[in-house]
Amino acid sequence: MTNISAASAQTDTIDLVDAARAIRRGWRHVLGWLAFGTVAAAAIVLWAPKHYKAPATLIIRQSDLGSSLLSKIAGQAGQVSGLVPSSGRSSIETEITILNSRALAGDVIDSLHLEFYSRGKRLLRQDAISVFLKRLDVEKVAGDVVSVSYSAKDSVTAASIPNTLIGLYLARRKTTDRGVNAHRVEFLQHALDSAAITLSTAENNLRREQERSGVLDPVTAGRLELENAGELRQQVTTLEIEHAAIEQLREQVRAGTMSTRQIAAFPSFIKSSSISQMLAQLSELDAQRLKLLATRTEADPDVVAITQSIKAVESQLEPIAASYSAAVARQTSDLRSQLDTLQAAILGLPKTAQASGRLQRDVLRLGQIYAALQAQLVEASLAAIGEGGDVHQLDFSEPPLHPSFPQPVITLAIGVVGGLAMGIFAALLMGGMGRWARDRLEVERVTGVPALSFDASSPLLIAPTATARTILLLPLDALTQTEPVARRLAETTTARAIPTTVLDLSKTPGVEANAQIERLEQEFGSVVVQLPPLSTQTAAAALRETRPVVLVSSSARVDKVALNNALGTLKRLDVPCAGIVLNPPTASGRLSVFRLLQRES
Repeated sequence: MTNISAASAQTDTIDLVDAARAIRRGWRHVLGWLAFGTVAAAAIVLWAPKHYKAPATLIIRQSDLGSSLLSKIAGQAGQVSGLVPSSGRSSIETEITILNSRALAGDVIDSLHLEFYSRGKRLLRQDAISVFLKRLDVEKVAGDVVSVSYSAKDSVTAASIPNTLIGLYLARRKTTDRGVNAHRVEFLQHALDSAAITLSTAENNLRREQERSGVLDPVTAGRLELENAGELRQQVTTLEIEHAAIEQLREQVRAGTMSTRQIAAFPSFIKSSSISQMLAQLSELDAQRLKLLATRTEADPDVVAITQSIKAVESQLEPIAASYSAAVARQTSDLRSQLDTLQAAILGLPKTAQASGRLQRDVLRLGQIYAALQAQLVEASLAAIGEGGDVHQLDFSEPPLHPSFPQPVITLAIGVVGGLAMGIFAALLMGGMGRWARDRLEVERVTGVPALSFDASSPLLIAPTATARTILLLPLDALTQTEPVARRLAETTTARAIPTTVLDLSKTPGVEANAQIERLEQEFGSVVVQLPPLSTQTAAAALRETRPVVLVSSSARVDKVALNNALGTLKRLDVPCAGIVLNPPTASGRLSVFRLLQRES
């Protein structure tokens, strides 16, 4: 039993089964394009102009001797070779550009006396060079190997042009390299001599400035002089304090507020060995005097003698203090003079540092330039010796036996594959964008409405709405027969114990269709109505929101435009579409329709 179910939502994806079905239906397009591609490829193989190519290879290997030695010199010179522009190694891309140059192409044309024609007229030299370069192919194969090939209409020309081009390139390169390298060596030698003179002058100026100022390194000298000045200033301060202290003691002795013996307690005198001996002598004399005073009076001659000895020793302390004070004053004066001289020298250091620094920078800069020029001179000399590196022809081109275009196997394969691809594309395009839908699956994919191929031996079931009692059968064209569909639908409904009748309005236009349908709806449980096409007044009168419509069409070819127009009209009127039944017309049906059309005409 066949049932019309709810359709799924239409998507933008392409089903592979639908694509295969479209290709199968469009087999004529596939075979047609396949034949066209094969014939076109065969025509190209048989009648297309032949082109020959005979590639020659050229090896371009640069000499590494100069660059390796230059790197060593640069490393020893402190990486200064970059200060002067280097000629650098010629890259393969540069050589390929030279091989593709118009100047070299013109030399080849002149050497081989080539002539180029367009529309029977001989081209001018500039136009001939442009045509020559279009046919020339220069490319890097691998590493330092370059391939040169030329597309010509004869094998001899195709082989002679690459060999001639490489020969002229090698001759031009050898001559150019020798001239450039020689001039570069001369220029660098002259620049090196000038740099040596300038560097020597700068070194002499620096030496004279250092001799005049007596300073080799202003920074180091300034740091040392500042340290010395600090030490001298500290010493001067200490001596001034020492002098002030000893003078204060002497004033107190002269004023009588302090005894002469107390001068010996001065810190600097305590450290003196002579003062220590004098203090020991005084202590011994004091002890003797005290010992005598224990048994004698102060007028005793022995006591008087010891007292005089003590005064004599004490009298020596004051001259010592005076001498020490004078020595401290002289030392302070000397240190202050040294400090003044040192400060004057420090004040003059900025000027000396400025002059010396400028001269040192000049010497350093000129030394770097001199080292860089030496490195460049070595590189240029080695380049002149190496003659630009190892550049020579590796393979020579020979006249080919077979043309490079067209190649029969490849051309036929491209034609067959291209024709097949175009045929498949045309089949898919016609299947997706064509006017006709050829089966129920394609109808469902295009409309999104369930579709069914009619079978007289199978029940016909639909799923109407809950309140629907009438089913309208609406044909899409005049060839479509709705009677078998109506009869089979009524039989199926009757078999489900629902009283059903069939109302045929397809052949009686102008009747009160809506009144008849409402009368039959009162008498029967289900009514199947056969309507004429949607464009008639009868069909328009019978349409209602509560009456689902079943579209009936021919399954041989369904017009997508008519089908979409009918569905669009039903949607605007809010009339539900229960499904689409594809009913192929029989031979008798076609004959009846033909006679009906004749009668109407």
